[in-house]
Amino acid sequence: MLHKFILLIFFIPSFALASAIDAVKKNKIASDDAHAICVVLDSYDMIPLSEPCKVSVKTNSIDLSMDTNSKQAREYCVAVVMFAEKGEFEDLKYRNWKVRIYSPYSGNRTISQCNF
Repeated sequence: MLHKFILLIFFIPSFALASAIDAVKKNKIASDDAHAICVVLDSYDMIPLSEPCKVSVKTNSIDLSMDTNSKQAREYCVAVVMFAEKGEFEDLKYRNWKVRIYSPYSGNRTISQCNF
């Protein structure tokens, strides 16, 4: 019985560590996907950005700044999510990432936000 307890002591922390490492790897993959989307958006002028695309790992978001109104921002927001879904960036969805759009005139307030 004591041997089983000792084995549990060694395996439980290993399992917990493996789960933590797996979570970090998955978030890194999602972050890599977000950076890849930003590179595409910045490189190909797919949408009219007023600043380069930014990725925030802290808030799990792709942050875009556009000189537009909230209605158009919502359309662009949905378009970015659809683009990501076609590119099979599913880690963004499962890791609760989002697109946040700001206007240069909105300060720190979003004018649109979409979840993956």
